[in-house]
Amino acid sequence: MRDNFRDIAAFMDPVEPATGLRDLFNMHLLEEGHGYAEVWRRHNHPDQIVQKFFMFNTYLMDIPGKGRKPAVEYRDTEIGRFTADNFDICCLSEVWHKEERKDLLKQWPDNSHVAHKSGRGAMINAFSMLKSAGLLTLSKTHEIRKSHFYEFKYESGSDKRADKGCLLTVFTPISSDSSRTPSSLNIYNTHMNAAGDAKNKQIIELIKFIWETKNKVVGDDSRPGREGLNNNILCGDFNLDRFQRGNLLRAEEVLSWSVTRSLPSHLQLAVGRRVLPNGTVSRTRIGAKTGFNLMRDLLLVLGFKDLWQTRNGTPGFTSNLTTSPLMSNRPVVDPEFPLYCDDKVIPNTRITEHKPTAIDHVFVNGRRLNTSFTIDFTRPRRPFTIRPSDAKDLDKIGFMSDHLGISTTILMTPK
Repeated sequence: MRDNFRDIAAFMDPVEPATGLRDLFNMHLLEEGHGYAEVWRRHNHPDQIVQKFFMFNTYLMDIPGKGRKPAVEYRDTEIGRFTADNFDICCLSEVWHKEERKDLLKQWPDNSHVAHKSGRGAMINAFSMLKSAGLLTLSKTHEIRKSHFYEFKYESGSDKRADKGCLLTVFTPISSDSSRTPSSLNIYNTHMNAAGDAKNKQIIELIKFIWETKNKVVGDDSRPGREGLNNNILCGDFNLDRFQRGNLLRAEEVLSWSVTRSLPSHLQLAVGRRVLPNGTVSRTRIGAKTGFNLMRDLLLVLGFKDLWQTRNGTPGFTSNLTTSPLMSNRPVVDPEFPLYCDDKVIPNTRITEHKPTAIDHVFVNGRRLNTSFTIDFTRPRRPFTIRPSDAKDLDKIGFMSDHLGISTTILMTPK
C-alpha cells in the first residue's frame, strides 16, 4: 500500500517523481472530476492488482543459412530465466520454433498461463516457420480466458515464410459484481513486416482487428459488447520507427486501398487529417504521414496512447543498439536502477549503418468510463538485457537480443 503523496509519486515514476498534484494526476488515467481521493483509493484498495509487464523481441531464429542467429540454444534459456525472475506478464516475439519455446518456458513456473502462435514441429528449418508467427504471451497468475490470432493478409519478401500477425490474449484479472458486465484486459501482441509495401497495409489490418475486438465481452466474438468496456494494451515489434523521415505515405494512396475502405468512416477520415492528442480528428488536412504517425493517429482515434512518448519522453531507441559495431552506441546500465538502461544516454544517430531506431512500442488505452476496473501504468523503461558474464558464445552476442524491450508496472483496481 502507498498511503501518502510521496510514496505514490515514487511508485508511478521513481526517476522523476511528481512534485505537485497536477503532475501526479497526469500519471494516472483519471476520469473527469476525479482527484487525489481517487488516486489514493487506487493505491490503497485491498483488491488492487500489481503486475510487472514486459514486451521483447527475442531474436530466437535458428534456421540454417542466413536465418541462423548467434547463441540461440543458450539465449532461449537466459531469456526465460530473466523474464521469469523479473516480470508477471510477458509479450514475446521471434520465438519461432517449438524447441526454443520449450527451453524458455522451462524457466517459468509450471502453472503459468501461455498463449502462443509459434512453431509446433520438431524440425528446425525454413519450413517450420510457415505456420509460426513467433508470438508468445505469458502470465504467471492470471488465467487466459480466450485468445485469438489474426494473420496478416498482406505479406512481402522473406517475411512471407512466417505467419506474421497479431495475437490477442484476453484476461479477466478482476471479477465484477453481478450488476456490471465483466471487463477484460485485452493484450495485443504483434510483429509486423520488416519492410515492403505490405507493412504499410498491415497497419490498416491491425487497426481493423483492434477496432473489431477491443469492446467484446471477454473476447467473445458473438457478443457485441459496448464502447469502453475493456482495458487494452497493444505492444510488439512494429518495424515502424518513431523518428522516421521520408518515405511518406500519401493519404490519397492509403485511402485507395481496399483494406482502408473497409474501415469505418471516422477512421478513414483520420488518414488524411491531423489527429489531436485526445483522439479528435481536426479539420486540418495532412497530405502524407510516416507509417508510424499514421498508425499512431489511427490508434489515437481508437483511444490508445503511446506509453513511452507520454510517460517517459526520452528517445527510447530499441533497435540497432545491442549489436552496434559502434561501442559508444551500446546500451549503458542505469547506475541508480540497474535493472534498466540509462535513458539519459543518447546514442549517435548520425551514422548511416546500424542507425538506432525506435520500432518497438507499447500503446495503452486512456480513461475508460464503462470498465469495471481502472488501470494505470508506471513510467516505462527499457530493461538492461545484457547476457550473464559466464554465458557461452558471449563473443558472438553480448546481449540477449538485437532489440531492447519495454517494461512497465500495471496497477489495476476495482471501481
